[in-house]
Amino acid sequence: MEDDQALSSDMFAFGEPTDFNQMFNIEDLFGPGELLDWAPSDEATHRFEFRPGAREEQTLAGIVAYDEDDTGDYDPAEERKRIRRANRRKQRLSIQQGEPEIDLGGSQADGDEEGDNLDDDDADTLEKVSSERTQIGRPSERPERAVQSHTTLPTSFALHRRLPAAGRAVVIRLRTKFCHPFVFNYDDFEGEDDCHFCQNPSLALVGLPPTEVVVRQLPHGRGWEELHRAGTANRIRNTKLCCMCTLRRIEIIACAHHDMRRIEKWNPMTFQQAFGALRRGDNEQTWCSICCNVARWECCTANNSQLDKTRTGCGLALCKLCTLVLDSFQGNLQRMLKEVKDECSEDRPIGLRADHILLKRNGLLMSYVTDGKGS
Repeated sequence: MEDDQALSSDMFAFGEPTDFNQMFNIEDLFGPGELLDWAPSDEATHRFEFRPGAREEQTLAGIVAYDEDDTGDYDPAEERKRIRRANRRKQRLSIQQGEPEIDLGGSQADGDEEGDNLDDDDADTLEKVSSERTQIGRPSERPERAVQSHTTLPTSFALHRRLPAAGRAVVIRLRTKFCHPFVFNYDDFEGEDDCHFCQNPSLALVGLPPTEVVVRQLPHGRGWEELHRAGTANRIRNTKLCCMCTLRRIEIIACAHHDMRRIEKWNPMTFQQAFGALRRGDNEQTWCSICCNVARWECCTANNSQLDKTRTGCGLALCKLCTLVLDSFQGNLQRMLKEVKDECSEDRPIGLRADHILLKRNGLLMSYVTDGKGS
């Protein structure tokens, strides 16, 4: 023990720096001239130094944040946000490219023809129309898309939708006043007069109580087929229109510009009187084609009617308010139907007619006529 201490004292007694390479014969291990540097240089320290934000373990399900930043101020939280934003943009782009939006049927007619000014001295009605036209003139909100069955649609028909994947049917939930599907030209192939609108004229006017149903889209423009309806007791399975009821509405749609004139044999009746007569089977009164009011004006535009060769006009009949609103759109019915709202008001106590949707160029009737390919 004393010999070991003496040896250690002899080794460090001179007060000079000790050469560990010579003492432990390092050259035999690493070769001549290769001295060990136990203290790392500043360059090596900087090279292997972790950034402050990366020293802590970061855990986030589904997202891996790689350090792709070379600015020297890396922040993992900001990097994850950047990656999430980029992924959302890619997802939206893939949806837009793979599922384009379309309309059932064709585009809206935007005729610019100028119509004759309506000569009416009713100041109150003109003021109401001006107020309604102001509301209509505002930018309309984008129509609701047809969505999956867990979402409720506020409108009667959701015609704007995304294209389904190949072989997959469109199933949506909608609120409607009719039973689906619509069967047009029913008497053409059944040979029976079972038209629901002829048997019950008030059905076209007010429809059935609004009901939420689950439907799937039928191919070739055949509309919707109900999969589920709440309260199915005593309800018809579909809505059938005869050839006359079908063609009468097609001629109104085909008329590009409506010039209106007063109905010659007009019977001034209140809504209650006219509707009571309609319920009793008296269908002599002419009703507005848009809302549930008695008509005072009719279209007089020359056309080749297939129903009545002696008739002038397409068959469109309007009340005073709807006539003035149509005149504000220069006689373009499609533009009017696109903007007018189905809301109850003082002049329209129960809103628009239930069957006004069949007069739309992108509606179920024109989808049937064009075999679902649009006009």
